[in-house]
Amino acid sequence: MSEQRAKSENLKVGLFVIFLSLLLGATLFLVSGSTKLLEERYTLHGTWKDVGGIKEGAVVRLAGVDVGEVISVDFSEQAERRLMVQLSIEKKFQDRIRRCTEEHMPQSPQELPPVSSEARIDTVGVLGDKYVSLTMGDTRCTPLVDGDEIKTQEALDIVAYTKTATEIMSKLNSIGGKIDSILGSDEEAGQASLSRSFQNLEEITLAIKEGNGLINALLYDRSLKEQLEKTLKKTDQTADNLRSASRGISSAVTEVTEGNGLAHELIYGQDGTALAKELRVVAEAFAELSQDIKSEESLVNSLLYDPSKKQILEDLQVTAEALKSAAESLENGDGTVALMMRDPALYEDLRSLVGGAQRNKLLRAYIRRTVEEAEKEDASSWETNQ
Repeated sequence: MSEQRAKSENLKVGLFVIFLSLLLGATLFLVSGSTKLLEERYTLHGTWKDVGGIKEGAVVRLAGVDVGEVISVDFSEQAERRLMVQLSIEKKFQDRIRRCTEEHMPQSPQELPPVSSEARIDTVGVLGDKYVSLTMGDTRCTPLVDGDEIKTQEALDIVAYTKTATEIMSKLNSIGGKIDSILGSDEEAGQASLSRSFQNLEEITLAIKEGNGLINALLYDRSLKEQLEKTLKKTDQTADNLRSASRGISSAVTEVTEGNGLAHELIYGQDGTALAKELRVVAEAFAELSQDIKSEESLVNSLLYDPSKKQILEDLQVTAEALKSAAESLENGDGTVALMMRDPALYEDLRSLVGGAQRNKLLRAYIRRTVEEAEKEDASSWETNQ
């Protein structure tokens, strides 16, 4: 009976110890913030020439957010003289870590190319802890899967940069010391600099007063002042002309936009297209007429392009002047025809005379003979002239 009690007590003590151990482990687990260990994860790796002292357990951040940790740092067997870093990343961020290939490149040169995710070893502050920083990839690219290699950037060596900056400062101090030894003390350098400044100022003043430069002309040449005043007046007139032209252009644009003229109808009117077509047809007809006049043999072509036909125009001018003189004689003269045009009684007497001549055979024969002789004389004079 005592043995059973002892076993029961030992079992209770063991269960109590186990319960306390589990409670202590859960408490430490929650306090340490390691609940993400329960998240589903996948592994990526990257290679660097120098990891800058990063260790296992270092944080992995995606755009500043903790998404995983470094699980191993070792020398790469695939790439010579490089180190491989294994990254354990939470599965829920897999869609934001991508790699772009040639098939994702845009066809149009105007479109920006996609960007892959990259891993870089950074430092918290200047001399703080190391961590791996990831950038988000373009959504047009393919997400990385378990076991893939991510593109990397070499880590910044803060110590090397600090050493280089120290060397630069040392060289600057050395240069400054040499300059001080050349110029002397601060007081001597100031006096020399002030003396040179006054000397330069005196030389500049003398050059302005006695030279032939622009400043001398502005200060001492009165004619230049008058020329500048004239130039300014002309500039003002030009500005006024430009403003007037601008107002004219604005008025013309307003007239075209809101008026009822031909330009408004051509641009904004409903019949503008038809009117433009008609004008085009008229222009083509004029062009064809001009080409015909220029190429075909005609009176117009001869008058325009044949210098030998100039006599025709002169003859036409002489004929027009003769006709004008004859018309003036008929209108203002004292001849038979002019009197017949102005005196109806003379016309009636001549008509009666001609009627009587037609009835008188002897007189009619005499008139016919007289006319024939006159025609023969005209024909003989024409042949003589020819």
